[in-house]
Amino acid sequence: MNRLTVMLIFGLLFGATAFIASAGVQGLTGSDDQAGSIVSGLTGGSYHPWLDSLWHPNSEEERLLFSLQAGIGGLLLGYFFDSINRKKATRE
Repeated sequence: MNRLTVMLIFGLLFGATAFIASAGVQGLTGSDDQAGSIVSGLTGGSYHPWLDSLWHPNSEEERLLFSLQAGIGGLLLGYFFDSINRKKATRE
């Protein structure tokens, strides 16, 4: 098996794990929502966001996007560690 295949398998497993782990999670809010509520509490309710989101995905789409992001992150980490190992091997 070549390195690209191993990295793709690793990325898919990483993304699938994130998708499965987020299956039972409900009612989580994003950091932007949490920050907005904290700032609103500190300013006495006078805080209003400058911009609003153009698209609000439903919970299933959010899970899929999160899994895709985790898979891509796994691929990037695998590529980074592989490139470090190759540089070490060429120096020795």
